[in-house]
Amino acid sequence: MKVDLAKSIERLSFSYNMLERINGGTADIVDKNLSALILLMKTKDGRHVIPANIYPKLRDVMQDFLECRNSIPSVMKAISQWDSDELEEEAAKRGIVMGKVGTLEEFMNEKVYQDYLAHVPLIEKFVNRNRFRLLNNQQLH
Repeated sequence: MKVDLAKSIERLSFSYNMLERINGGTADIVDKNLSALILLMKTKDGRHVIPANIYPKLRDVMQDFLECRNSIPSVMKAISQWDSDELEEEAAKRGIVMGKVGTLEEFMNEKVYQDYLAHVPLIEKFVNRNRFRLLNNQQLH
């Protein structure tokens, strides 16, 4: 199997071009701060989070929770007052995204990795609308 990364970059990297396109165009976003929320922001303990609350209502809930204004510097300042673990946990309780950036070792210790991802192939190939065929390492060459 071959993958042209130049053509697939929009699906692999949210920061490259996160907006879906219709007939080549993107949606008109009135509030430019929404798309700017896909940034790494530093916490009090030196870790980073991504406050990916890119929809207006989620952004509003996040700003109420952080007690900040609708500006990136205000959000960054509010996030810098929290420890990353506490911020991630408290945000999740409110249904907002505050994903902590972790190391590979931390990811491999997560329950979702231990229970599922560690046991599936690295790549799955779509066969039809209802079925997937798993590729093993020999089929990748």
